Amino acid sequence: MTYNLKKIATDLLKGKLPASAAPDLAKSRLSMCEACPSFTKLSRQCSLCGCYMDIKVKLLEAECPAGKW
Repeated sequence: MTYNLKKIATDLLKGKLPASAAPDLAKSRLSMCEACPSFTKLSRQCSLCGCYMDIKVKLLEAECPAGKW
């Protein structure tokens, strides 16, 4: 299941924080995003899903919409 913003918001309203990825994993994910043509450098967003990648890469259950991670 893709961990999307709706699920994150629902979990937060229930008082449940999403699991965090290890710093090394988040750094690796962000490196892949920065090399991707769908990454918008100015806003640091993915043009496929619209997520702010500096945040999304830190969510353990998050997935890349292009299947890169």
